Amino acid sequence: MSVTESQTQSLAQTEDVSTAVIMAISEATGTPATELPPMYDAIDPDALDAIFQGPVDARPRTGIAVTFTMAGCTVDICDGAVTVIPDVGAETDESPAPA
Repeated sequence: MSVTESQTQSLAQTEDVSTAVIMAISEATGTPATELPPMYDAIDPDALDAIFQGPVDARPRTGIAVTFTMAGCTVDICDGAVTVIPDVGAETDESPAPA
């Protein structure tokens, strides 16, 4: 995994939070979404989507915050935005090979 910079992504009205998290981690780490570990290893994606599912008008809920770690990143979801911060010291492709 190649760790790059933090990534913030706004939640679209039609987008599941779990999908936004995967896309933001993919962009922040430079790892294709299909190569990320399963989200269930970090958090239940169905429960995450249910927490942030807005009322009937399809607007995301605000005033709710969830933070967890996944794929060597800290994921913070709050007020309609997903912020992904690669953890300092996470293994990168640039790590020196063992001697």
